[in-house]
Amino acid sequence: GSGVVKWWLRNRENTKWATRIVLPTGRRFFPDFVVGVTNRSTPSSIALVEIKDDGVTGRLHADSNVMKIRVQHQEYRNVFWTYRAEQRIWARARYDEGLNRIVPQGAFKISEMVFIT
Repeated sequence: GSGVVKWWLRNRENTKWATRIVLPTGRRFFPDFVVGVTNRSTPSSIALVEIKDDGVTGRLHADSNVMKIRVQHQEYRNVFWTYRAEQRIWARARYDEGLNRIVPQGAFKISEMVFIT
């Protein structure tokens, strides 16, 4: 491995210890993974990762996901969103304010989880 990921944990929805983000609606969002990242300047060097479907079915673009991708955790900052794109490449997703939808942002690179976004 690259040494960037120190450890990872599946973030179990609705468990007492799970990392969550409260959405503007009051509902809770539990990102899929909590990841310890070497040299990340957040508490315990933690990054959050959300993995979605490929977007072909439209589920990636659901209103609930558009709301979720716009929020950030108070301590761990923005959640890294990724999905399996064409040619089986893991793509990074981001919110495009002008389009009000989730769009691709190139390949998902584990090394980028070091940086606060």
